[in-house]
Amino acid sequence: MHGQLLKAIGCLILGVIGGVLSICWLLHIILNNAAKVTPFLNNMFIAMDSAFALFGVLAYALFAFYLLWCVVKGCSKVGMNLVIFTVYPMEVNNTLMNAFCFNTLLILICSVTVVQFCANSFSDYAANTAVNTLFTTYASRLKGIKYVLIYLQYPLLGVAALSLLWLLICPKRKVDPDSDDDY
Repeated sequence: MHGQLLKAIGCLILGVIGGVLSICWLLHIILNNAAKVTPFLNNMFIAMDSAFALFGVLAYALFAFYLLWCVVKGCSKVGMNLVIFTVYPMEVNNTLMNAFCFNTLLILICSVTVVQFCANSFSDYAANTAVNTLFTTYASRLKGIKYVLIYLQYPLLGVAALSLLWLLICPKRKVDPDSDDDY
């Protein structure tokens, strides 16, 4: 009984933290990346560094790892669900090795994208670093890539809006009562 209560409280706390991080990410993408109105989270990281040098780095890491965790969760939850059939599904205790390798490759490709997106989003905070120079200077000067880096954030906002709409319309997922799936 106490274990279920602690699990529910832990899920509530993680849900609130995840919601706050998601709202902060969306506001930062809209205010900093798209509209160029305010550096938003960059200012927060710089202020945290002023208090203690490690706080800004930890906050930067929290936002970057949260974004990567969302990618991993999306890959395991949605997989390669196409309209009619599923390609390489991730199922608890029932994942084939080729499906596992494909999804691992997908996550590895997305991890580079997350690093690039964080470097562009937090370019004020990460100024004069190697990753900032690599992604905001060198990669943005490649032919064709410049426009992909600039405009790819808009489909990201669209997918986030569609996901929010989908979760508001269909908040519950079907659960098999015989399943050991606890997440």
